[in-house]
Amino acid sequence: MNYVKQDLLEYIAEIFPGMPLSSWHCKAINEVDAVFTNLQAQKDSMNKVNSLADCATAPATPCPEQGWPCKSKKDVNPMNYASATLVSQEDTTARDQRRYLLSELNDSFDKAKTVLKRKFGLADDATPTSIEDAVKRIQDGLFIIPKRYLEKGASYASMAYLRWRDPKTVEDQAGYDAAKAPLKAAYTKAQRELKIFSPEKGLQSVIDFEAAAAK
Repeated sequence: MNYVKQDLLEYIAEIFPGMPLSSWHCKAINEVDAVFTNLQAQKDSMNKVNSLADCATAPATPCPEQGWPCKSKKDVNPMNYASATLVSQEDTTARDQRRYLLSELNDSFDKAKTVLKRKFGLADDATPTSIEDAVKRIQDGLFIIPKRYLEKGASYASMAYLRWRDPKTVEDQAGYDAAKAPLKAAYTKAQRELKIFSPEKGLQSVIDFEAAAAK
């Protein structure tokens, strides 16, 4: 590691040209050089031990009952890649198709229930998507203001107080329940077919339900 000491001397001379080195400088440089020399010695010692370990082989001990030597632990391969059997991944196509069809069926059922709720006054109309639509509905009187908001006064959220629905529409829970019953029965039938039959049959069940719900 003499090069460490020499490098330090050259580096100091380059930064401080012409500056004489005091005894303190020399002592510090010698200490740094000693540390690097010790580290290099430890590294060389470890490399020597590792190289000897790589070269050493475990001797095979003869088996008393057989006439040939026993295999040493290094001769035993814990994993025989040549004879390993690859397990094919499970085909999840049919399961994924059923999951997709069930999601489509649930969406269609929810949409059909929303249509029935609006028909029987249990759900408001969809919120206007433009200023023109909102103005026209207000002009046509297709909104109501709940009583709890009538005395709110001025507010930046005044439009949020409006419920978009025809004031003439009356809530009819009984009518909704009666209309939903056959829809629920068709949904349950399609749901069972999706879980039992093939995805092809399940697709037809979803199509049949959507047609029935649209009537």
